Amino acid sequence: MWTMSKMKKLTSRITFKKHDDCQTIVISPTIEKWQMYSLIAWLIAWSFCGLAFVYYMFFEMKSGKEIIVFGVLLMFWIYFEIRITKAFLWRRFGLEVIRIDEKELSIKDSIFKFGDAKVYDLNKIEPTSIEDVYVNPASFGKVMNDSFWQVGQGTIALHYEEKTYYFGTQLENMDSNKLAKLLQKTIKEYKQKANSKEEIANES
Repeated sequence: MWTMSKMKKLTSRITFKKHDDCQTIVISPTIEKWQMYSLIAWLIAWSFCGLAFVYYMFFEMKSGKEIIVFGVLLMFWIYFEIRITKAFLWRRFGLEVIRIDEKELSIKDSIFKFGDAKVYDLNKIEPTSIEDVYVNPASFGKVMNDSFWQVGQGTIALHYEEKTYYFGTQLENMDSNKLAKLLQKTIKEYKQKANSKEEIANES
């Protein structure tokens, strides 16, 4: 069992701790207070718009054309309501939790401590399987990906069984570089431990 207070800080958003049988790394989706307040205000305003659409559809409609128009608007509203709500919950209560031991690497996107972990066999991962994805800070893609009103994309690539998986959501280039190096070092360490135990078991 681990707690945030006992973890070491790698960057302002990344903490880690070595346990008896594993190492855990936690990435926090922290944003500025004004950004959080803006997100809350946007969510409230957008939710109010949706309630207005629903009221008008069921109580004020006069024609079939109006129903179609507001039906389309309502579908549009639902799509963005889900996205905004997801972004708010992620910013306020979300964590990325990475766990490495002698058998596996697991990555979990957690909200309220709920979420399914993606598990990868450590035997199939080399330190070089992990790399940070550099993105030009001035590029339009980087600016949009780092926007506080969306969850964004991962900045660490894991090459596993001929596929590439991304995690480390919206990390700055310097942070993702530090995290990639820590992961490479940790993977190498636990693979060596596993190999040493296997060699001892074979000799006995």
